Amino acid sequence: MRGKRNFIRPAFYLIITGMLAACSPYSTGKFTEHLRMPVINGTGPEGADLYGGTDRWWEAFNDPELDRLMQMAFSGNLDLAQAYARMEQARAAAREAGAQRVPSLTANAAAGRVRQKTTSGPLETDSYQASLGASYELDLWAKMRSRTRAAALESMASEEALKAAYMGVSAEIAELYYTSAEQKAQLKLSEVTIRSLDRIRESVELRYRAGVVTALDLYLARQNLATASTKRPALEAAVAEAEAGLTLATGRGAGEFDIETPDTLPEPPQFPAGIPSDILRRRPDVQAALRTLEARDYRVAAAVADRFPSFSLTASYGGASDELSEMLRSPNIFWSALMNLAMPIIDGGRRSAASDKAKAAMRESLAAYQKTVLSALKDVHMALIRNTKTAEQIYLMEQAVKAGENTLRVAEAQYLQGITDYINVLSAQQQLSASQSALLTSRRQLISARIQLARALGGNWMGKVKSVNTTHVYNKTSDKAGADEPE
Repeated sequence: MRGKRNFIRPAFYLIITGMLAACSPYSTGKFTEHLRMPVINGTGPEGADLYGGTDRWWEAFNDPELDRLMQMAFSGNLDLAQAYARMEQARAAAREAGAQRVPSLTANAAAGRVRQKTTSGPLETDSYQASLGASYELDLWAKMRSRTRAAALESMASEEALKAAYMGVSAEIAELYYTSAEQKAQLKLSEVTIRSLDRIRESVELRYRAGVVTALDLYLARQNLATASTKRPALEAAVAEAEAGLTLATGRGAGEFDIETPDTLPEPPQFPAGIPSDILRRRPDVQAALRTLEARDYRVAAAVADRFPSFSLTASYGGASDELSEMLRSPNIFWSALMNLAMPIIDGGRRSAASDKAKAAMRESLAAYQKTVLSALKDVHMALIRNTKTAEQIYLMEQAVKAGENTLRVAEAQYLQGITDYINVLSAQQQLSASQSALLTSRRQLISARIQLARALGGNWMGKVKSVNTTHVYNKTSDKAGADEPE
């Protein structure tokens, strides 16, 4: 009995000493000293959110068809299906990592018949055995806890990546939708131009028959009309291409459903003048990069802890007998309780290399996070510039269109009066048509700038998509990975 006590007491002291030591030989969170989130300088009120506080930003366009396409995309987009599956994998991995911190219990049973040679001849005996085994590793250096937290953070990063995927898909849908609308508006403008040129051609033909103008004017009028007519097939193809892109983005084949994009461009919604920097902090890609960085930090802690001794407790209890009914009788019972120590001595530098690899991966994630933040700032900065400059361009183009209309009106009147040549009418018509087409393109670019601003600002808007009736829409923001919450 004294020998047994002499064994238990040092083991007990050893465990207590280890538990009183630092929880981990590596301190996590030191990377926060290098994190900086620059402040966006705005002129508007602090706390202003995009489009009047709504996170489902596309609803600011008040277009039911666009809303319908968003719902279809959220339920059928194949990129979202892949992102959702990746998130489920990360959640399962987090649960798997968390399970390693729970004691394991196994049941074993064996039954058989043995024949062996004895001095009195062959002897056949039955053998029955059943036992329970338990094992538990003492996490003195926070190795398993660090792995569990790293997996939980990686799961959270996958959730943010899914949000970013939803943001990208919604922006893609809106871009294609209004690209199709612009091409339809261009097609409508082309038809108006063709009718105007045809009217001028008829006037020139009458003047040619009357001998007032030469054949050159007639050929120029016909050439201008024919050139304008050649643009129609390309515009129709552009409309079809944009609508095919929409059907692909919704996860459906071309022609599976009708798309009713408008043939006019709406007035784009306004955006706030002041944008607080905390909106950027909750951008999904920024959050995903931050969670990945935190996970890599805990991976370093686990790799460093793996270089220290590990302690585990094992126990077994069971019985063995040649009679099944006698297996659990007291004389046939066996049990054991052991504490195991495993200490790496020579491993060829494997654990040291794993630690260095984890530290390098964390530095990589730190640089990736900083780049993501700077890219987010650049996206917002450029989106604001595009919004402002495109609006200025639209104002100037509207003036150019008005001037072009007046020029064409005067040129036609003077031509009919014989004051000027037809070449002036032709030039005025071409300039007006180009200005009107460029104005439509600029208006669509302003809508695109609004869309890009919404995407650049990001925001935790996916929680409000829960109301969409879809098959794999992300609506589990509060459902964590089944592992420890990160500190």
